[in-house]
Amino acid sequence: MAVIDLPGRVGSVTAMSAYADIAADLEQRIRSGEFPPGSLLPSYSKAAAHYSVSVTTVQSAYRLLRDRKLTRAVNGEGTYVADSISGLGT
Repeated sequence: MAVIDLPGRVGSVTAMSAYADIAADLEQRIRSGEFPPGSLLPSYSKAAAHYSVSVTTVQSAYRLLRDRKLTRAVNGEGTYVADSISGLGT
């Protein structure tokens, strides 16, 4: 399975909203099909470098995506886009 890259930037974010802003950006990319069901999201460290935030902030963003049933974490592998996402017709 290919890892999805993160082209572009989100812009500057505040510490208080950073994880929510990152989660919103990734959710939009998932819902648009840029990150298709079953695809592996970038590692915490790669996403942290892309968004210029800490790994902890990315972990919080990814947790929010899991809580919204948009992704699933596989221990030792990474975070995958869920196979079935409400609103995508899958």
